[in-house]
Amino acid sequence: MDNSGRELRGYYGGSHIPCPVFEYNGWYCVTGCVNVNHTMTELEDGVDIEKLSDDDFFTADNPVECIEDLEKEVLDYIE
Repeated sequence: MDNSGRELRGYYGGSHIPCPVFEYNGWYCVTGCVNVNHTMTELEDGVDIEKLSDDDFFTADNPVECIEDLEKEVLDYIE
């Protein structure tokens, strides 16, 4: 995986609720959330995040509102 961030269209929950998903180097977060997860699965537009298998996770200090927020939180976590 590369080190660039991107925004995808995703879904979550039993009602298949649409949500923007930010992804950075395998880490992902739904916009406005503090739950950050890591997966080895290649994320694509239309991803159902409830079906992903996560291998790591953490709680961000602040809600993630953009790709830059996610990148900062991930870099702080892995350092």
